[in-house]
Amino acid sequence: MMAVILTSFFLPQSAAAHPLHQASAEADYNPLAKTLEVSTAFYANDLEAALTQLAGRAVSLENTPPKDLDPQLQSLLKETFVLTNPAGATLPLTWVGKQFEPPPAPPPAPSPASPQPALPPAAAPSAALPIPAAPAVAAHPITPAAGEERRMILFFQIPLPDGLAGHSLKFNTLTNLFPDQKNLIQIHRGPQRASLAFSPSSLAKPIKLSIPPAPADPASAGHSSQNAVPKSPPP
Repeated sequence: MMAVILTSFFLPQSAAAHPLHQASAEADYNPLAKTLEVSTAFYANDLEAALTQLAGRAVSLENTPPKDLDPQLQSLLKETFVLTNPAGATLPLTWVGKQFEPPPAPPPAPSPASPQPALPPAAAPSAALPIPAAPAVAAHPITPAAGEERRMILFFQIPLPDGLAGHSLKFNTLTNLFPDQKNLIQIHRGPQRASLAFSPSSLAKPIKLSIPPAPADPASAGHSSQNAVPKSPPP
């Protein structure tokens, strides 16, 4: 009850009025490293609300120091992105990093100082006019471009020494916070694919890979890839 009260108190107004609660993820099996390489995308306001509930205090993706923020993100993932092997054991998660998308625009260039006005011809030397101060430049906020909603991408890996066969996944991040939350994930192993969708009532689901049929319209395949989650953080 206390966590719910705290979350309601600190919940950003933009998150409370958020029209769509959805997270997406991409996971690629690396046969050489025998790991599942995962990237998950969350709306920034929704993710802040979840971290606030978990921590019991306000958390900001922009202002909370990485040394404090990153462990909280890892804790959230370990609790809500759970991959189990055929024996039912939960596999450990290795943190890789995070990034905002879209990245913040560069800050505006400072305005140059106004030039010192020349003295009137009749003015005495001691009556010099004051130099106008340069206009103050406000700090550039981390905000999305016009019309774009900011997302945070989280990157992590899960060891899979025996491959994906027989494994199950539960991806319920944010589902305890938003009743309409939908989490979607695409899992890849070479040409094989698996698509899973999770809602607040979803239990763990088996990962069943198959080779999808070729799209009838190549243009539609290209369009669907435009909203793909980045698979690796920037160098």
